[in-house]
Amino acid sequence: MNKKILINKITELVDLKKYEVSRIIDLFIEEIENELSKGNGVSLVGFGSFSPRFKNARKGISPKTHEIIDIPASVHIGFKMGYRLKGEIRKSKELNKAKQEGQDIWQKSKENL
Repeated sequence: MNKKILINKITELVDLKKYEVSRIIDLFIEEIENELSKGNGVSLVGFGSFSPRFKNARKGISPKTHEIIDIPASVHIGFKMGYRLKGEIRKSKELNKAKQEGQDIWQKSKENL
């Protein structure tokens, strides 16, 4: 899914125009970016948490030249899933597994005929 599809889906669910939904999504993303750029985490209960993760400077090896290089300190954004999102993903994995097992059983029974 991309932003355009998300805007279309939300527009179908609420009584707002596409440009209004687009602006709300932009503001939502801006606020998350602002907090993360200040070094703060953002927690959306049930969905997950975004947090800045700091990596110290270190030595590494260039895969191209095999020389030792200095890798500068950096900041990455981490995401930890919330309980509700984990549950939804787990359910979909279980459904896909059950579907696959059902197909395997059908395939085996077909082979025995």
